[in-house]
Amino acid sequence: MIEWLVGYGVGKALDIGIQVAKKHVSQWRKTGCLDEVTTHSQNHDFSHQIGNIDVVVSGLDHKLDAIFKEKSLPDSIRASIAEPNLTELSELIKAGQIQQALTCAQRNIDAIDAALKADPGPNNIYVETLRSHRQRLLFGAASLASWQGDIEAGLIFWFRARNLGPIDPEFHEQAVITLFNVGLKDEFRILVDQIDPESEVYRKIAAPCLAYLNEDWSTVDQLLNDVRSADKLLLRVEARLQIIDFHDVEAVKLTAELLDQTDDDTVLPVINLIRAQLTLDQLKRVITEYTPLEYDRRSLIDSLVDRINVALETTKPDSIFRAQALVCLSMATG
Repeated sequence: MIEWLVGYGVGKALDIGIQVAKKHVSQWRKTGCLDEVTTHSQNHDFSHQIGNIDVVVSGLDHKLDAIFKEKSLPDSIRASIAEPNLTELSELIKAGQIQQALTCAQRNIDAIDAALKADPGPNNIYVETLRSHRQRLLFGAASLASWQGDIEAGLIFWFRARNLGPIDPEFHEQAVITLFNVGLKDEFRILVDQIDPESEVYRKIAAPCLAYLNEDWSTVDQLLNDVRSADKLLLRVEARLQIIDFHDVEAVKLTAELLDQTDDDTVLPVINLIRAQLTLDQLKRVITEYTPLEYDRRSLIDSLVDRINVALETTKPDSIFRAQALVCLSMATG
């Protein structure tokens, strides 16, 4: 099961994409046109891009739900937020159909925007009523887009959400995940400062993300000690590769076992790619740092071959992820 997908790569890989994307976001702020500036980031380095996504959008938030049940909204707006649209979106996300989910989210966002443009209500009351709901959809779209490598679109979706107004604390969790995905580190830190350190959102999501941003690898390893989802396991492996002594056979074995635990999750191409890349990294370190021969290199080599094949089989031919998988294959055979 995939719980969340983090929009940062090894080291500062994504920072390059963020800087390029900011030019397009600036243009969008001037033109207000998403389509003109949304481009897939073919030239960005997304090696080891672990993602963080927890898009829970089925059902209305309780404030909007109450108004919806009171039937105080115009029919056009009620139709734009009615089921089964939200259920469809959540099911697509659960199934790992990310492009379809993004298309679905965009369709829902456009429908709501059109309804509100036609009838914003007295003193924009309908706009305010749907603020959190629209933000949730935009958060989801931002995460989905950036996870696919389209950082420009991810940033634009985020700024659209932020520009709607304050974020309800009830939805800080999704906002934190989204900021981490789109790589806005300063805004991420500002939002995290507003969250109770004793809360579950802080302990389970914000704290590991913050430790990752601070390159506090030991803390990342510790905080993710009991995780089970493939994306979090890979994040933990990423951290362990920075800190373990490769002469410590047991530490090397544990790191390899964590990778093994992700092998059943092959639905999402990016997870398959990251798994292969991290396996290659571990193998290179085992060889170059002279891990004792009692460690079985053959099993790691076999896993690398299998994982590269899975990555190649599940990535689209013209995608950034296929390019990265081919780079991984070239490095493994070079």
